[in-house]
Amino acid sequence: LAPGSSYSVTINSQPSGQICEIQNSSGSVDTENITDIMVTCRKAYSVGGTINGLNNMPIELKNASEILSVSKNGDFSFATLQLPGSAYGVTIHNQPYGHLCTIANSSGTIEDQNVTDITVSCIDQRHTIGGTVTGLGDEELKVYLNSRETITIEENGAFTFKRLLAPDAYY
Repeated sequence: LAPGSSYSVTINSQPSGQICEIQNSSGSVDTENITDIMVTCRKAYSVGGTINGLNNMPIELKNASEILSVSKNGDFSFATLQLPGSAYGVTIHNQPYGHLCTIANSSGTIEDQNVTDITVSCIDQRHTIGGTVTGLGDEELKVYLNSRETITIEENGAFTFKRLLAPDAYY
């Protein structure tokens, strides 16, 4: 670069499992070579754990400003790595429909290893809607649930809609 030109050095992509930071990353070129740019890389760790009880209903978890959407039981991990000594605090950003979820081991300080002991446990609190038909003649009967689901009933007896409703949902 010619004298008087400005420069700015940035990190294009972080190496896997590390966070690199730059010091003295920008300035103006004068008559000397620039030799004081410092790049320091440190091992970083993930924050995650296990979810159970979801029944394919999406839950949104939050750690700092990152929101992670998960819809299956099993292991989860936030994409943003954290440096040792930094705090983490995982919360439920959005509960899954009709479920009540709780978190154990949700906060702490990053040590020199990945956090894998956060446990999200969900309980399905949805309910079935149904009843009993009596006195039905030879014609079939169609019943609707919230204009979304139709059941055709051809004989007297019990019926149940497939759709499950959350507590306090209208039907």
